Amino acid sequence: STIPSTRFYNPYSLSFDGVNDFATGNVSVGSTYTFTGWFKPNTDTFQTLAFFNASGSNGVLLRYNGSTTFEFFPNTSTSLVNITIPNISGTWAHVAMVHSGTAYSLYINGTLVQSGTTVTPFVVGTTFRVGGCDGVWFLDGQARDVRIYSTVKTAGEIATIYNQHIIPTTLDDVGLISRWWLNE
Repeated sequence: STIPSTRFYNPYSLSFDGVNDFATGNVSVGSTYTFTGWFKPNTDTFQTLAFFNASGSNGVLLRYNGSTTFEFFPNTSTSLVNITIPNISGTWAHVAMVHSGTAYSLYINGTLVQSGTTVTPFVVGTTFRVGGCDGVWFLDGQARDVRIYSTVKTAGEIATIYNQHIIPTTLDDVGLISRWWLNE
């Protein structure tokens, strides 16, 4: 599918230097959740957008490879899923990842890019990070308005969340368990 371009209007975001910056917090979710956020990677390098750590190599990592692929690792590095996307380096993109059991869906700018299943269910812990993963793949860019829901958001709900930056509406807070404005 074609990914629409976007004009992100809010000039405030949290900047990450690509060397050692990340934001972290504790968020308790099960194997069903929706993650959304605005990201603007500045360079064409491997960069972590979000990381839920359960224990050891268990968790979920969403990483941008710096050109035309999102990669995510549900549980272990051996279960890598590659998702082809347009190059977003230097531009704002709204990213939404929906997980439920072994099923996943990735949306960019409100449009479904890929959905599928993995071999093992998602194991998500309580440590959540934006911009870094265990000392590697730091984000060189900006992040804004990161949200975590304890529910599976539909394609229509993802489109509504994406469009909220254009036409401010009532916040979709059904299942919202954490929101990081990151508007420093």
